[in-house]
Amino acid sequence: MQNKTATEWLEIARKYGADWVDKAVANIAAQPDYEDREDNYSSVNAMISLEFDWEETVEGHDYWWGVYWNLSKAGK
Repeated sequence: MQNKTATEWLEIARKYGADWVDKAVANIAAQPDYEDREDNYSSVNAMISLEFDWEETVEGHDYWWGVYWNLSKAGK
């Protein structure tokens, strides 16, 4: 699969009904200078892991770990 931007992955996730998309968008906007951010990602899972600092979110690390883990189990 072709690499995609965070926005492209989020649009795909929204299309499939992911309930965490708006939270991810808000966290990305709240952390505009996050140092691990990349231009393109190989998967939605890679995007979630690198686009913002989980520790600095309202939801916290455990919430985003759960999203990451569920995506990993689904092969996303």
